[in-house]
Amino acid sequence: MPSLNVKQEKNQSFAGYSLPPANSHEIDLFSLIEVLWQAKRRILATVFAFACVGLLLSFLLPQKWTSQAIVTPAESVQWQGLERTLTALRVLDMEVSVDRAQRL
Repeated sequence: MPSLNVKQEKNQSFAGYSLPPANSHEIDLFSLIEVLWQAKRRILATVFAFACVGLLLSFLLPQKWTSQAIVTPAESVQWQGLERTLTALRVLDMEVSVDRAQRL
């Protein structure tokens, strides 16, 4: 079986990170915060870039809204609740007139 010649190169960007123990199921929050703090410029640049792209797209793309509605006259079953309310108001000597010509 031929042997593979694999060069072992050390990546210098990972030198500052320590490996966690093999049996550790915990997250070291201080090291996580330290990593995020070191990468703060990259994080802020990414957020700023996507915010600029979003704003640019919102101004450049056309606004399109569509809606459709079918308005039908109310049936007698739908008027029953209103009739009950009007009857209750008439009992209290409150006269309310509701007709089709009246609008809000």
